[in-house]
Order: sequence, then structure tokens, then C-alpha cells
Amino acid sequence: MKEVRTIHVCWERHDLNKEIIEKLNAPDHFGLYQIYGDHPVYGENKLLYIGKANDLKFSQRLTNRWEFVETILRPTRLHIGRLYYSDDCNNENWYKYIDIAERILIKAHCPAYNSKEIKGLLDRKSTRLNSSHRIR
Repeated sequence: MKEVRTIHVCWERHDLNKEIIEKLNAPDHFGLYQIYGDHPVYGENKLLYIGKANDLKFSQRLTNRWEFVETILRPTRLHIGRLYYSDDCNNENWYKYIDIAERILIKAHCPAYNSKEIKGLLDRKSTRLNSSHRIR
């Protein structure tokens, strides 16, 4: 029987501007982010980019990439996702699971500005990504 691992992600929606980015600096502000905006082919308010903030907080990661975000993506909103800690997803496995969750999301949604090719997405274990949307 295959072992199934579950990665739980809780998402929050924010308008995307420099003031919001500066506020994403709490001790637990690490995880995944999705940038939505206008695309010349796909239209308005589309998922444009998926990334991760695993070594830097959301505020630092997005500030470092602000020129790209502002000029290329024409962003309208930001979703940040934090992994829930569980028996599977603890401090020891967190980096591994954040990488897997990012790859699953990119593979599933194919955002317009994620150009990296996903290889070796999953190992022999099955992985299930469970997203919880908490829109504020």
C-alpha cells in the first residue's frame, strides 16, 4: 500500500502594494505566495506567478523581487499560503514540503510567468495538497 502524505496550506488574500508587503514581516510569515494580475493574453486578474518564501519572510522575498513584480507582472492581488504543522509537516520536513507544495501548484496551474520546468515532481509516495482558503 502506498503511503499518502498530506500538506495543508491555509491561504489569505491581500491587495498587492508596497504597504501590504511591508506588513508581511511577522515571525510566521514564511510559505507560498501567488501573484495575480493582468496578462496581455490571458486577461485580467489571472494567476501569474507562484513562489515560495522559505529562507526569507514574505516581506523580504517580495521586496527583493518588487521591480519584477511591479514592471512585468502588473499585479492586482497577492495570496499567501502558510503550511500547517502536523505529524508529517514539522520543523524537520518543512523545507521539503514547501518545495513539494510549490512544485505541485506550478504543475497544476501553469502560471504565465513560472518558466521553470518541474521534473521529479513526486517520489514514490503519494502526495495530496489540501488548501484552505481564508479570505479576509
